[in-house]
Amino acid sequence: MVFHLVKNSPNVYSHLHIVARNPDQELYNYMKDKLAGYITIYDPSEPPRVDDIQKDPRGGIQLVIIDDYSSDKKLQHD
Repeated sequence: MVFHLVKNSPNVYSHLHIVARNPDQELYNYMKDKLAGYITIYDPSEPPRVDDIQKDPRGGIQLVIIDDYSSDKKLQHD
């Protein structure tokens, strides 16, 4: 879904922030290669601060995506 969203909205976001439990995935590695300088992938233990995101010197719209949490069995409720 992340890739689909980014692919279908070219030149909309000045920076893409992804918080992912497992950032070493083929899709994320591909995106890091293609979007170098416009993407930052974070470990969930150190997500970006909202104040830091708002201070983007480019001043454009930024997208923050939190991935891989809905499939966590510990977070699912009956």
